[in-house]
Amino acid sequence: MSIAIALFSLWYLSFPARATAPQAPILPKEGSLSFVQGNSLYWANGAITDPILLHLWDSSWQYGNYYEVKRIAICESNLNPKAIGDLGLAFNIFQWHQESWDLYNKLFETNLDIYSWQDQIEMTLKVIKEKGYKDWVNCAYKTLGIRY
Repeated sequence: MSIAIALFSLWYLSFPARATAPQAPILPKEGSLSFVQGNSLYWANGAITDPILLHLWDSSWQYGNYYEVKRIAICESNLNPKAIGDLGLAFNIFQWHQESWDLYNKLFETNLDIYSWQDQIEMTLKVIKEKGYKDWVNCAYKTLGIRY
Protein backbone atom coordinates (compact mmCIF):
# COMPACT_ATOMS: atom_id res chain seq x y z
CA MET A 1 0.00 0.00 0.00
CA SER A 2 2.77 2.46 0.84
CA ILE A 3 4.47 1.76 -2.53
CA ALA A 4 1.29 2.80 -4.32
CA ILE A 5 1.16 6.02 -2.31
CA ALA A 6 4.82 6.74 -3.03
CA LEU A 7 4.32 6.15 -6.78
CA PHE A 8 1.23 8.33 -6.81
CA SER A 9 3.14 11.10 -4.96
CA LEU A 10 5.99 10.98 -7.47
CA TRP A 11 3.55 11.07 -10.38
CA TYR A 12 1.56 13.96 -8.84
CA LEU A 13 4.67 15.99 -8.04
CA SER A 14 5.93 15.64 -11.61
CA PHE A 15 3.29 18.13 -12.81
CA PRO A 16 4.27 21.81 -12.89
CA ALA A 17 2.86 24.01 -10.15
CA ARG A 18 -0.11 26.16 -11.10
CA ALA A 19 -0.98 29.60 -9.81
CA THR A 20 -3.86 29.38 -7.36
CA ALA A 21 -4.79 33.04 -6.99
CA PRO A 22 -5.61 35.70 -9.58
CA GLN A 23 -3.30 38.71 -9.90
CA ALA A 24 -6.11 41.27 -9.54
CA PRO A 25 -9.48 41.13 -7.82
CA ILE A 26 -12.04 39.91 -10.33
CA LEU A 27 -15.76 39.20 -10.40
CA PRO A 28 -17.68 36.52 -12.21
CA LYS A 29 -19.76 37.24 -15.27
CA GLU A 30 -23.46 36.84 -14.65
CA GLY A 31 -24.47 33.20 -14.66
CA SER A 32 -20.95 31.88 -13.99
CA LEU A 33 -20.85 32.28 -10.21
CA SER A 34 -20.18 28.90 -8.67
CA PHE A 35 -20.56 29.73 -4.98
CA VAL A 36 -19.94 32.44 -2.42
CA GLN A 37 -18.47 31.94 1.00
CA GLY A 38 -18.53 35.09 3.08
CA ASN A 39 -17.14 37.81 0.84
CA SER A 40 -15.05 35.43 -1.29
CA LEU A 41 -16.01 34.55 -4.85
CA TYR A 42 -15.55 31.28 -6.66
CA TRP A 43 -16.58 31.17 -10.31
CA ALA A 44 -16.69 28.81 -13.23
CA ASN A 45 -15.37 31.15 -15.97
CA GLY A 46 -14.94 34.77 -17.02
CA ALA A 47 -14.20 37.82 -14.91
CA ILE A 48 -15.01 41.50 -14.50
CA THR A 49 -12.41 43.98 -13.23
CA ASP A 50 -14.41 47.25 -13.41
CA PRO A 51 -13.89 49.20 -10.14
CA ILE A 52 -17.57 50.18 -9.95
CA LEU A 53 -18.69 46.55 -10.22
CA LEU A 54 -16.05 45.49 -7.69
CA HIS A 55 -17.34 48.09 -5.23
CA LEU A 56 -20.93 47.09 -5.98
CA TRP A 57 -20.05 43.46 -5.22
CA ASP A 58 -18.27 44.36 -1.98
CA SER A 59 -21.27 46.42 -0.89
CA SER A 60 -24.10 44.15 -2.06
CA TRP A 61 -22.97 40.59 -1.33
CA GLN A 62 -24.66 40.68 2.08
CA TYR A 63 -28.00 41.57 0.49
CA GLY A 64 -27.74 38.91 -2.22
CA ASN A 65 -28.90 41.29 -4.94
CA TYR A 66 -25.71 42.10 -6.89
CA TYR A 67 -27.04 41.09 -10.31
CA GLU A 68 -30.35 42.92 -9.91
CA VAL A 69 -28.69 46.15 -8.75
CA LYS A 70 -26.08 45.85 -11.52
CA ARG A 71 -28.89 45.62 -14.10
CA ILE A 72 -30.51 48.77 -12.69
CA ALA A 73 -27.20 50.68 -12.88
CA ILE A 74 -26.57 49.56 -16.46
CA CYS A 75 -30.10 50.53 -17.46
CA GLU A 76 -29.90 53.94 -15.76
CA SER A 77 -26.42 55.06 -16.83
CA ASN A 78 -24.48 52.21 -18.42
CA LEU A 79 -22.32 52.45 -15.25
CA ASN A 80 -21.20 55.97 -16.17
CA PRO A 81 -20.56 58.03 -13.00
CA LYS A 82 -20.69 61.23 -15.09
CA ALA A 83 -24.13 60.46 -16.52
CA ILE A 84 -26.73 63.22 -16.31
CA GLY A 85 -30.33 62.48 -17.20
CA ASP A 86 -33.92 63.70 -16.87
CA LEU A 87 -33.08 67.10 -18.39
CA GLY A 88 -30.20 67.66 -15.96
CA LEU A 89 -32.05 66.53 -12.83
CA ALA A 90 -30.60 63.01 -12.40
CA PHE A 91 -26.97 62.19 -11.62
CA ASN A 92 -24.41 59.42 -11.56
CA ILE A 93 -24.74 55.65 -12.00
CA PHE A 94 -28.19 55.29 -10.41
CA GLN A 95 -29.55 58.61 -11.74
CA TRP A 96 -30.60 60.04 -8.40
CA HIS A 97 -32.61 63.27 -8.24
CA GLN A 98 -31.41 65.73 -5.59
CA GLU A 99 -34.75 65.92 -3.73
CA SER A 100 -34.99 62.12 -3.46
CA TRP A 101 -31.35 61.95 -2.38
CA ASP A 102 -31.93 64.56 0.33
CA LEU A 103 -35.06 62.76 1.53
CA TYR A 104 -33.24 59.43 1.95
CA ASN A 105 -30.17 61.08 3.51
CA LYS A 106 -32.53 62.49 6.14
CA LEU A 107 -34.46 59.22 6.54
CA PHE A 108 -31.29 57.11 6.98
CA GLU A 109 -29.50 59.83 8.97
CA THR A 110 -26.57 59.83 6.54
CA ASN A 111 -24.63 62.57 4.80
CA LEU A 112 -23.81 60.83 1.52
CA ASP A 113 -22.68 62.74 -1.59
CA ILE A 114 -24.91 62.43 -4.68
CA TYR A 115 -21.88 62.94 -6.97
CA SER A 116 -19.89 60.05 -5.46
CA TRP A 117 -20.55 56.75 -7.23
CA GLN A 118 -19.48 54.92 -4.05
CA ASP A 119 -22.12 56.81 -2.06
CA GLN A 120 -24.68 56.19 -4.80
CA ILE A 121 -24.09 52.45 -4.41
CA GLU A 122 -24.44 52.67 -0.63
CA MET A 123 -27.62 54.76 -0.79
CA THR A 124 -29.17 52.62 -3.52
CA LEU A 125 -28.60 49.40 -1.60
CA LYS A 126 -30.15 50.91 1.54
CA VAL A 127 -33.18 52.16 -0.38
CA ILE A 128 -33.70 48.85 -2.20
CA LYS A 129 -33.45 46.94 1.08
CA GLU A 130 -36.03 49.18 2.78
CA LYS A 131 -38.30 50.27 -0.08
CA GLY A 132 -37.68 47.96 -3.03
CA TYR A 133 -37.03 49.11 -6.59
CA LYS A 134 -39.84 51.69 -6.85
CA ASP A 135 -37.39 54.61 -7.18
CA TRP A 136 -36.26 53.04 -10.46
CA VAL A 137 -39.69 52.16 -11.89
CA ASN A 138 -38.74 52.08 -15.58
CA CYS A 139 -35.50 50.15 -15.20
CA ALA A 140 -37.02 47.78 -12.63
CA TYR A 141 -39.64 46.86 -15.20
CA LYS A 142 -37.27 46.75 -18.21
CA THR A 143 -34.54 44.70 -16.54
CA LEU A 144 -36.25 42.78 -13.74
CA GLY A 145 -39.88 42.61 -14.83
CA ILE A 146 -41.02 44.31 -11.61
CA ARG A 147 -44.10 46.54 -11.90
CA TYR A 148 -45.08 49.24 -9.46
